[in-house]
Amino acid sequence: MAKANILIVEDESIIASVIAAALKKFEYEVIDILNTGEAAVTTALRKKPDLILMDIRLQGELDGIGAVELIQKQMDIPVIYLTAYADEPTLERAKKTKPYGYIPKPFQEIELKTTIEMALYKHGFELQLKESEARFRSLFENSQDVIYISDKEGKLLAINLAGVNLFGYAYEELLGNTSEQLYADPRDRKSYLAQIKNKKSLKDYELLLKNKRGDIIHGQETANTMIDKDGKICGIQGIIRDVTEKKKREETLLLLQTAIDSSSEAVIITDRQAKIVYVNPAVETMTGFSALELLGKDVSLLGSEESEETNKEMWETIQKGRSWAGEFVNRRKDSSLYNQRAIISPVLDDKGEISHYVSIASDITKEKKLEEQMLQAAKMDSLGRLASGIAHDFNNYLTIINGYSEMLLAENENGKDSENLKIILQAGKNASKLVAKILGFSRRQAPAPTVLDVNTILAELERMVRRLLGERIELRLELNPSAGRVCFDPGQFEQLLINLVLNARDAMPGGGKLILASEPRALDEAQAAKHPGLRPGNYVAIRVQDSGTGMEPQELARIFEPFFTTKPAGEGTGLGLALVFGIIGQNGGVIWAESEPGHGSTFHLLLPQTATAPSVEAERRPGRRFDGRSVLLIEDEQNIRPLLRAILESLGLEVLEAADGAQGIKIAEETPHLDLLFSDVVLPGLSGIEVAERIRKLHPKIAVILSSGQGENYLKRAGLDLAKVQFIAKPSSRKSIEEKIGEALG
Repeated sequence: MAKANILIVEDESIIASVIAAALKKFEYEVIDILNTGEAAVTTALRKKPDLILMDIRLQGELDGIGAVELIQKQMDIPVIYLTAYADEPTLERAKKTKPYGYIPKPFQEIELKTTIEMALYKHGFELQLKESEARFRSLFENSQDVIYISDKEGKLLAINLAGVNLFGYAYEELLGNTSEQLYADPRDRKSYLAQIKNKKSLKDYELLLKNKRGDIIHGQETANTMIDKDGKICGIQGIIRDVTEKKKREETLLLLQTAIDSSSEAVIITDRQAKIVYVNPAVETMTGFSALELLGKDVSLLGSEESEETNKEMWETIQKGRSWAGEFVNRRKDSSLYNQRAIISPVLDDKGEISHYVSIASDITKEKKLEEQMLQAAKMDSLGRLASGIAHDFNNYLTIINGYSEMLLAENENGKDSENLKIILQAGKNASKLVAKILGFSRRQAPAPTVLDVNTILAELERMVRRLLGERIELRLELNPSAGRVCFDPGQFEQLLINLVLNARDAMPGGGKLILASEPRALDEAQAAKHPGLRPGNYVAIRVQDSGTGMEPQELARIFEPFFTTKPAGEGTGLGLALVFGIIGQNGGVIWAESEPGHGSTFHLLLPQTATAPSVEAERRPGRRFDGRSVLLIEDEQNIRPLLRAILESLGLEVLEAADGAQGIKIAEETPHLDLLFSDVVLPGLSGIEVAERIRKLHPKIAVILSSGQGENYLKRAGLDLAKVQFIAKPSSRKSIEEKIGEALG
């Protein structure tokens, strides 16, 4: 701490030197040594010392007391008088200058230091007190909040200008008043006084007050009691803040927040740089991302490449200060796409500049799908009616052609034109089969339904289907024993299945895998409403899934249209799937397809289930399933990974896959729960052993299966504790994988 600057005023040079030496010894700064009152006044006003040691009796016209009087008129500097003797009148004069001490001559050094320290401390305390009083007075007079002082009964003794303005009374009307007229309910005053006296202090105490006009004021008060020397309450001092507008804003904001949080519409607010600053719960439901995952991220995280042009148009519009409305195709956290209809508007600050953007959006995926299905159904119905009309007329022509051909052939059975007539007649018969397809598509064909066990039909067709597929395509049946029976024309049922199988075969020219699956499905009203014309009830679900070339979206949208085909010219009539569509619709069912280029196609059929349970169930392939369990598959071989995934999925597992260890660890970090790790040992970068150790830290309860073609001893040499993992050698069969998973999961 810096020592004080001291001015010595002493006309005895020897005494002045002794004082200066003592002060330096105590590490004080001596700024000057003077011997006259006039010089003391001039130097003090110029150098502003922290303290003056002033000899009372000085040579010249101005003694020490007179010099101090002149200094104190302009400055507040503590003074200690030095005196060897003084008469009573002189001492009375000195007292009026309120000195901070007297040091009689001769003095002791310790006495000098003690007196100086006490003087400096006292003066510093007084300065702080003055500053505090000044601050309090300024706070009291200039505060925007009401500050008051009352006696213990609540009579106002003082109130600032803010209180006068808030309540609308004159000072005279408030001071000395019990303040009852300031409460909206006088009973609140009694309650307040009781609480303040009991608790001695209150913080943020809410009051309902009123002004002179009778307007209600929401007040928030912080107050405490004042205690007299006997420890008794003598008064109350408090601060009241007018929070009326704040209350209104809070109520409005609370209502708005509640409305936004309860809304099924997704609300997103971004800053000008498109960073997300707010999302409501509906956004989490719609996108799969939590609020914490989205806040601070660029809003493009939710977009997809399918909406790049739309996105560009939207930004061009809102950056000009205009609102934009339209539709996006966005991507969820699980990478699935969904349709969204949004209204996006700029938010302007008080300068009229864009500060944020707000988006209010709806998930219209179901509506779009339903719309597409309704359009497709309407289109198919129109085309069916057209096809029916064409088939009707065409049948008439065929009746004539075939009839006359037969007549002429009977008359000229061995004639020169008999061969030509046979060709014409055969062509007519072939055309009749084509008409049957058209009638099947148009739902005008007369079926002969009977009760069929779906699993039995699929099992019986297996041998025929295998011949149709050839050796390069693997066929797998996944038949649920409870799939049930349907009421269906046997020929139509076989025809539609064969059509779907042939289409799947043609989509796998290089070989692949075909799955025929069945299971029971119960649809409620909401689920049935997703498929126009379908009623709630019990259905048999059939899945025909291939690993072929897949289809582009524009092809997928038209596959059930008559005469539309994805095959090369001359290789397809375009009536196969149209016939399937017609047959299924004719029997009260629905069909739809899912496909992506390079990822095969899956056709889903829902057919009404009969009320009677099947008397004979098709035999199910024995084996264990692990439905509801999840597995992280890490395999770097591109040709092996799809096979393993298919095997794992066929066992009921939910599969997450990675091509290397780093990708696998990232998936494990992002996935809240994993039951099983199925990893190759030899991987690029991190080995399967290292990956397993890291993932076990993230998921301590995860089961681990490591696969390798190098044998179990390789793992032992690598230092892996085989008691904690399962090992399976490559190449491995589906059965061995199933058994090993059973051992790992228990």
